[in-house]
Amino acid sequence: MSQFDVIVVGGGAAGLVAAGHSAELGANVLLLEKMGRPGRKLGITGKGRCNITNTASIQEFITCVKPNGRFLQSAFSGFFSGELINFINNIGIKIIKGLYFAGEVMDLDGPTGGYNLQIAFSTGWLAGESSAANK
Repeated sequence: MSQFDVIVVGGGAAGLVAAGHSAELGANVLLLEKMGRPGRKLGITGKGRCNITNTASIQEFITCVKPNGRFLQSAFSGFFSGELINFINNIGIKIIKGLYFAGEVMDLDGPTGGYNLQIAFSTGWLAGESSAANK
């Protein structure tokens, strides 16, 4: 039987990032997803445009998360929109500003949208880092 350092339950955006980042940091990871394939809802975010983040500052972003987004400060301080854009570029996904097309191109146009995915990516990144550090 295999031994895993980290087991991630759920293959949504946060789970995928947590599992991927833990593995990147050297953990032996198992990702469990009950649906037919992980990340299946990513393509329908932003009304099919896949808004991954926006251009707001961390403080502006936090004020838009109701009722109180301050709990996100630690996750965002380690992984926010700039890190997310670099991560996406490094894995070969093209980002074209202002182009709305689900799939290989992500939308980053403007200061709105992308809140849920940015939160999922940032908290997943932090969870992956914490999990790998405790292996």
